[in-house]
Amino acid sequence: MKKIYVIATLIFAALLTGFNANALNVYAYGLSGSLSSDGSTYTVNYSLNDQATALAIEVYNGKTLVATFTPDSLSAGSHSYSFSTASLPKGVNLSWKVKATSENLTSVMDGGKSVLFGAPCGLAVDCNPSSTHFGRLYVAESQSMYVGDTFRHKYYFSNPTTTGIGQGVYVFEPTLDAVKNSSGKAGFRGGLVLDSLISDKNVFDPKRIALSEDGRLFVSRFSAGVSPIYEINTDDLNADFKPIFTGASYDANYNLVTSSGDYIAGPNLAMTVMGSGANLKIATISVDKNGIASDSAGYRAAEYNLGTATSWSAAPSRFVTAYDQHYTYNYDFTNIQYDPNGGLWYLTNNSSASATRPFCKHVKKDFTTEDFGVTSNYTPIFCPKDCGICLSPDSTKLALVRDSESHINIYNVDYSTSPVTLTKLYDFTGDFDVDALAWDYANNLFCASIVGKEVVEFILPRASGDVTTPAMVTYNFNIPVPDVYLIGSIDEASGSTTWDATKGCKMTYDATSQKYSATVNMTKAGGTFGVSKVIAENNDAGGWTYVNASRFIPDADGLSLDYGVAKPMSAWESGKDYAWSFPILGKFKVVVDLNAMTIRDTLVTSVYPMNLYVIGNTNFSNTWSTSVPLAKMTETADGVYSGAFKLNEVSTDNQYQYFSIVKNLGADWDAVNVTGNRFGPSVDGTVLATDGTVSTDFGKNNTAYKVPYTEGNNLWLTVDLTAGTNGTISALSNTTDVAGVNAASVKVIGGVGEINVIGSARTIAVYTAAGALVSRGKASVSCASGLYIVRVDGNVFKVLVK
Repeated sequence: MKKIYVIATLIFAALLTGFNANALNVYAYGLSGSLSSDGSTYTVNYSLNDQATALAIEVYNGKTLVATFTPDSLSAGSHSYSFSTASLPKGVNLSWKVKATSENLTSVMDGGKSVLFGAPCGLAVDCNPSSTHFGRLYVAESQSMYVGDTFRHKYYFSNPTTTGIGQGVYVFEPTLDAVKNSSGKAGFRGGLVLDSLISDKNVFDPKRIALSEDGRLFVSRFSAGVSPIYEINTDDLNADFKPIFTGASYDANYNLVTSSGDYIAGPNLAMTVMGSGANLKIATISVDKNGIASDSAGYRAAEYNLGTATSWSAAPSRFVTAYDQHYTYNYDFTNIQYDPNGGLWYLTNNSSASATRPFCKHVKKDFTTEDFGVTSNYTPIFCPKDCGICLSPDSTKLALVRDSESHINIYNVDYSTSPVTLTKLYDFTGDFDVDALAWDYANNLFCASIVGKEVVEFILPRASGDVTTPAMVTYNFNIPVPDVYLIGSIDEASGSTTWDATKGCKMTYDATSQKYSATVNMTKAGGTFGVSKVIAENNDAGGWTYVNASRFIPDADGLSLDYGVAKPMSAWESGKDYAWSFPILGKFKVVVDLNAMTIRDTLVTSVYPMNLYVIGNTNFSNTWSTSVPLAKMTETADGVYSGAFKLNEVSTDNQYQYFSIVKNLGADWDAVNVTGNRFGPSVDGTVLATDGTVSTDFGKNNTAYKVPYTEGNNLWLTVDLTAGTNGTISALSNTTDVAGVNAASVKVIGGVGEINVIGSARTIAVYTAAGALVSRGKASVSCASGLYIVRVDGNVFKVLVK
């Protein structure tokens, strides 16, 4: 704290704007935010109490940090910053914080900011980030211009002829810019008449200021015939201050009493507040005429369980036994402070400490057990000169005045010991006595001095150079989840198996995984599908101009998904009406991730039967049976079936034998000859070559193929229901065991980073050892080292790739 002996113009400039010799511990306040109407941008408004070296906006999903943005506006004052929400989770409640960084000091420094007052008796800082007025400093100006002050009063910030209103409550933003009243000046009086003196010597009205944890602001008065404590509406500082204490009358000693004469409260010397809501408590020390005459019996110490009430008209909830009518005799400089457990610190000013007039005391929450005291002038801890005392916002540190040189000490406090243990952290001094102290959110300490007639700010060291301020929950935001549709040749929820811009399957969004999913059927061989954020509301011009603008596409048209493998997708481009396909027909769960821009599928159930059956006249009886097959085919790959049966001589048309393929056998032809169950050529009696040639003429429900008859030959059939419109069929005639011939005629070789299938093969599928499909239909496959399973025409090979 600095003595103010400078020319008037410099003083006046300082009290209007303050000045800054050293950068303060920086923190963000005044946080607010808004999401753009389309959800694409979020704008953060923030203010800084001083120049920062770095700033970060941290966005959280619950306790998980999901994004960090770094504004470059670091100067003191108000700023705004907008960021894109594209990479943020959708459909969840997102919170955010602002982390301000400044130099981390190792010793206490004078912040260089000062505001001049006549007698600043009370200080309070709103350190609750959930408060609308977080960061504000409240000052009780108790003597703006008293008799005999002929020089400096004209330069006080509270001077009613210049910037202030005289006595009253003054409010400052963390930058020490004053909040103005409805008349454009600093200071608020709330309708109070501040001239009810109880002493001819000094005016101390208003006296103390205190803030509850939930933001209720109280100011006390050292005056006769008025409520000792008033509440101030922080949302409307121009409104009248509301009296807390009411009663029947005031007695001859200035005490407010009930109708039966019981004590309620008296003119206030000291006040402290603890708790919030229903648990809010106020502790006070008051004085009557006897106390003014230096009689300790005239000082009452009491506690009031105010809770959510706005007035009190009864006796105190209890008296503070240790301090009530004990110790106090100095009505100018006495103060109290709740500890975090509900006990009370007591501090007073006197010229000589003793057991009956101590400098400092601490009483536990029972208000009777005193477990700390400074009752002698000879103590290595402290000897208070004045009565500045306060706890840090987290209640772990205690600041108080030490001796006649106005040293301020900062202590760590251990309440688990008896007596309480104080461990000194810092010891620093200014030039004036300190009558009130108040900590801010970032470890800056405000000090008020009646003798020095100013409020100044000190910078205290911290564990870190970072101070993080969470935004109020009011400014949590939820980015709207866009709709996502599957469109195309699917029949689940879309009502169509053809491409239609007005129809689609709406996907379900999962807020935890941040992904979309839908289960759809692909029942049309060769069908494809796409992904879009919209479907057309009508079919004007096909609706595709509207849909394509919000559509996603694969890297190539018709690209097949691989089970469980995420594939990239990108925004639609003109001329690239690309679509995906499924590897087989069936029911699939499709998952779309708009954050990663990927799509993947999982086969739920295949539309294919587990077996196909061969029926026909290739037996000795030369008859067809719908219930007894010639052979049962087995699924060798998804939708691919293989099986063999022996060609036998028949009595008629001995050049050919006839057969068809069915999914399900039946008791009669009506049950078998239905579309989708029996497969044959478009023209009955079409010859199927037996050299492995693939026939795409497949799918008629009441026809048969014929194959040349060769005595003793086996006929090896392969049916692929995934190919073509209805599937394909191929046949191979051989003279030995089919499996043996295939295994012998085809070689599968594992090389360095590749697998090669040598020889004639109709179907090829490559799987990992865990069963995941790697490739289908390719004779040469590039792959990582490891063990693979290769299925060729129904035969299985194990291959090691180096």
